[in-house]
Amino acid sequence: MKTEKIRALIKNAEGKGINLSNSSLTGVDLSNLDLTGVNLSNSDLSNVNFENAILNNANFSKSDLSKALFKNIVSGNTNFEKSDLSEVVGIENLFAPNNNLSGAIFQIVDLSNKDLTGINMSRCNLRNVNFSNAFLPSANFSNSNLQNANFSDADLSNTNFEKSDLRNASFHGAITKNANFSKSDI
Repeated sequence: MKTEKIRALIKNAEGKGINLSNSSLTGVDLSNLDLTGVNLSNSDLSNVNFENAILNNANFSKSDLSKALFKNIVSGNTNFEKSDLSEVVGIENLFAPNNNLSGAIFQIVDLSNKDLTGINMSRCNLRNVNFSNAFLPSANFSNSNLQNANFSDADLSNTNFEKSDLRNASFHGAITKNANFSKSDI
């Protein structure tokens, strides 16, 4: 019942944005919807299905998106600042142009073999994230928690790790040419 009501509200907004901030929408199916401009900040969106949704200019800041499904989404200028993105499916689809991921939580996420050139993940909680074989030149991980992260065989050329917590992180075989580890806890 809740899913049908929420879907109807969004459809009736005709992609013009709707304010659903501070909502509890755990497990709701928002697949195949145009969520352009929707405000879902400060919301519980854990286990929500966003498959095939359009998320351009949407605001998910400070929301719990853990275990959400993001397969085949379209996003740009989407705000995920300080959101919990732990264990999401389709995480690679969140790395679109101008998406704001600063301060987000990405625990237990697999980003291995992904091209994340120039991504800004400053001030993020990235504990236990798998970046093995990832292409990360010029990425920004400054002021981030990267404890136990796996960067094995990753390209980290010109990547910024300044003031980051890198305790127990693995860099076996990683390319670290011109990477900045200043003031980091290694």
